[in-house]
Amino acid sequence: MENRRQVQKPPAWGPYSKKYMGLSHIPGRSSVRGARFDCVVFPTVASSGVPAPNVTVPSHYHPWECAPDLSYFSYRYDLEAEFYADVSFSQVEKDCYLIRTEFVNQSSLSQNCVLNYFMAMEYPFPEEVSVRLPEHSVLVDATCYDEYTYASPRPWDKLNPDAAKKGVFQDPAFTGGQGLGDRASLFGSHAGVRSFRPFGAQEGDCVRYTLRIEQPFQQAVLHLRVRRPLLAKEDGHSCFEASGLFSGDLKLPAGAEPQVVSFPVGALEAGDHTLTLRAKGGAGVELDCLVLSEEGEAPVFERRAFERKPAVTCAGRPVELDQYPPYGRACPVQPVAGETLLYRYEDVKEPYGLIPYSHTLRLRNLPSGSLEDALITRLSNGDRTYDDLCAPFTFSFSRKRSDPGFYHNLVASAIFVHPGESMTEYALLFTGEEIPSGMTPAECEQAYKAARAKAARLSYSPAGKPFELSGSILEATLMTNAVYPILIHGEPVVHFTPGKRWDSLYTWDSGFTGLGMLEASPALAEYVLDSYLAHTDNPDYAYVQHGSPVPVVLFLYYELFCRSDGAEKERLRSYYPRAKRMYDFLAGAADGSTTSPYRSGLTHTFDYFYNSSGMDDYPAQVLTHRLGIERRVAPALCASMLIRSARMLGALAGYYGISEDVESYGQDIARLSDALQRFAWDEESGYYGYTLHDEKGDPCGILRTESGENANKGLDGAYPLMAGICTPKQRERLLGHLKNKQELWSAVGISAVDQSSGYYEENGYWNGNVWFAHQWFYFKTLLDLGEADFAFEVADTALQAWKREVDHSHYTFEFLNIATGRGGWFHHFAGLSTPILLWGAAYYKPGRVTCGFDMLVERQEFSQDKRSCLLRLRRVGGQTASTVVAVLSPEADGRTARCAGESLPLRMRMPGVAEITLPAGFTEGEIEIG
Repeated sequence: MENRRQVQKPPAWGPYSKKYMGLSHIPGRSSVRGARFDCVVFPTVASSGVPAPNVTVPSHYHPWECAPDLSYFSYRYDLEAEFYADVSFSQVEKDCYLIRTEFVNQSSLSQNCVLNYFMAMEYPFPEEVSVRLPEHSVLVDATCYDEYTYASPRPWDKLNPDAAKKGVFQDPAFTGGQGLGDRASLFGSHAGVRSFRPFGAQEGDCVRYTLRIEQPFQQAVLHLRVRRPLLAKEDGHSCFEASGLFSGDLKLPAGAEPQVVSFPVGALEAGDHTLTLRAKGGAGVELDCLVLSEEGEAPVFERRAFERKPAVTCAGRPVELDQYPPYGRACPVQPVAGETLLYRYEDVKEPYGLIPYSHTLRLRNLPSGSLEDALITRLSNGDRTYDDLCAPFTFSFSRKRSDPGFYHNLVASAIFVHPGESMTEYALLFTGEEIPSGMTPAECEQAYKAARAKAARLSYSPAGKPFELSGSILEATLMTNAVYPILIHGEPVVHFTPGKRWDSLYTWDSGFTGLGMLEASPALAEYVLDSYLAHTDNPDYAYVQHGSPVPVVLFLYYELFCRSDGAEKERLRSYYPRAKRMYDFLAGAADGSTTSPYRSGLTHTFDYFYNSSGMDDYPAQVLTHRLGIERRVAPALCASMLIRSARMLGALAGYYGISEDVESYGQDIARLSDALQRFAWDEESGYYGYTLHDEKGDPCGILRTESGENANKGLDGAYPLMAGICTPKQRERLLGHLKNKQELWSAVGISAVDQSSGYYEENGYWNGNVWFAHQWFYFKTLLDLGEADFAFEVADTALQAWKREVDHSHYTFEFLNIATGRGGWFHHFAGLSTPILLWGAAYYKPGRVTCGFDMLVERQEFSQDKRSCLLRLRRVGGQTASTVVAVLSPEADGRTARCAGESLPLRMRMPGVAEITLPAGFTEGEIEIG
């Protein structure tokens, strides 16, 4: 039986909106699963065009600070040159937060400001389908099956995408917002590689249910609500053979809209009955639910739009929303400072309350789910003549309502801020029937300072101080890039996304999210780990799969282990079988995995995602798809990642005494290493290639361009260096590529693609740019190889380039362009950029030890003053001298390192930064530094 570890989860309050920045709450008692309350806070300058804080596009705001437990966070709004507003949310009580907005005027002009609060209840879908059942009936959700199988097994039968139950998809046209069918084959990014017919279209597809009947039926009728497969162009029908509950052939017509099909069953006794539906072929079908009723009665299905408009009171006085714009004249009820606005939503039990402490307040309506439907100059003007927020100023434009929804707007105006001064506005946001006690400005400020003191702080040594601002903004972005709801195995959860434009799970990005969280919030790092490693008894997926199947989560596990003390290391053992399950699937050894189909022993992951490396427009991968040879190639990265993962998990298995696994990993390492060396190395280019295979699965060369050039001259082609399998000559050639300014090295770091290749582009996505994710793997590899100077150059170049961009723009972009050094694409990105935090800590955070992958840290202890440390290390791979970086206090004067009484080479990179060289013969031991 797997030992289940209790993991700290994110709180009910947090920065969880998928639409606009502010404070969100997950209702404790709601009839709608996945509902979310949003309070959007939008400061602006009167009569200006400052945009609303849309989380999906650049909107002038920037995440600024965040506490590790999310009890406090803030963002900075750039309003004009030398004029900004800091918006913060501070937990005062369990269900009460202080909203503080400070306008800071560093300009030479006085400013007239406006502060908007927008309240909304958000739902996963615009509407839902409900069912009214006859008094005597039995309802079974189609997704609650006992067995669901395809006649032609799918490669993802036990790696269903997006952590879904097999066959289950989300769709508001179905009751409960979900149905049963094979949309994974239709919509997965693997759909173009493997083609399957929809469920029910192939003879032998099967689903089985148990129907629990409490009272007997005299003449039962079975009602099935069905629809044709989503992408089917024409109506059709599928035939199923029914058995168990009753026997017979069922013809299920399936149209574009769900419909109910009924079949007579006859008398039924009380008890458990099974119903098996086995396909005989046809057009395919999607199933919604099954209902048993007596003859002459039938279920009624109804579509209902969610009621998004709340019942509002102001200090107990009803606020009739339909009496003021856009429905009527100015609202007759207007709040004053300190009065409570109470919001009651139809589908949520507890009310929400807002207590503003500003003066000159007005209430307004926005009957839309998009703040952009309001005219921006109306949002920045609190006058009553501007209350109709969506009304155009001329007939040349029409009123807009682009999304369903409703925002109730409280606007505070006439906030005057003179040069060199600041002005602070406060409000309390809460949920529950009990209204919190009022607070004075002094009490508000005290509560703010107490909450802010918990914010994560980068505390670097003097040499690292220049990197604190750019690192802090990234850290705050990392922790506030949280959304709700995302479903994991059908349950809505808070998910830390690489950026809020990606409303989904992400496998490889989330591994880096967790690695970054190790610096900011180890508890949240473990939450990420726990979210992505499936339990061993999970029948639907071996791990959470979305996007590129690069197993960074395994590296997160290894890093978390190395940073933990002895007792915590033992508690982390519960993750080992889950991590091994992920590894086994990617190695093609379990759960029906198809990653290892070749006689060469090499692997690929194209059955599960179009992108094997995370590098979307990587030339070798693009060429693979253009030629349609996804099931004939083996990228070097896939086997390299497996080798390194096997070394790490083998080390953990050895630590935990699981000797049989150590042997198994060793066999995998030997097999994959031999295959890479025999079939992938290209002596001409000095890179490894995408290995080609013939129809029998035998290797038959490497992928080349039409001109004969190795198509894999880039990071994928150098990845066996990270795996630790290269000969000395191969190491030198690959290191030469990495260091060469005409090839992989650039002014902002390591290029994804060799700049001398015939397929290098200056303005691609990965091609022509520097991303930090893969660069981190090479940085750790350089430590393994004892390349201390180049390792530091990689880290320092990244930190300097990141500082230049973020200090200037305050945005955390996805990459840095080689031609310009500027950032690009999504502006509030975190996941794959978190190596910035790891590098900053590696050289400037006293108390941090950084090794390559070949070292397992069994113990690390720093003295209280950080002037010395004790390490216990074990080599788990590699045959070269390697480097360990230990950051001591800058005042540390000890410059020695000893192991078993023998001195080790030590160099002080800068005050406090000790680089220790472990000889090639080092296997294990305690190292004293200081």
